[in-house]
Amino acid sequence: MKTAFEKFIEANNALSKCYEATPVDKWRQLSHSEQDALCQAERSAVQSFLSSNQVSFANLIKERLAATSHK
Repeated sequence: MKTAFEKFIEANNALSKCYEATPVDKWRQLSHSEQDALCQAERSAVQSFLSSNQVSFANLIKERLAATSHK
C-alpha cells in the first residue's frame, strides 16, 4: 500500500508531465481561461493533498513509524 507521500509524489509527477506535454508556443496562444483549464484534474489532485494536510511532516513520520512496526 502506498503512503500519502508516495501518492502525492505521483500526483505531482502527473502534473509536471501534463504541463511538459504542452509546448510553450501553444501555451502562449491559449487564453487565460484555457490556461487555467489546462491540467485541471492534475492540479486538483495535488491541491487536494496540500489542502487536506495529508503530506505534513507529522503524517509522514506517523506513516513511517507505522510501516516499521508492521515489519
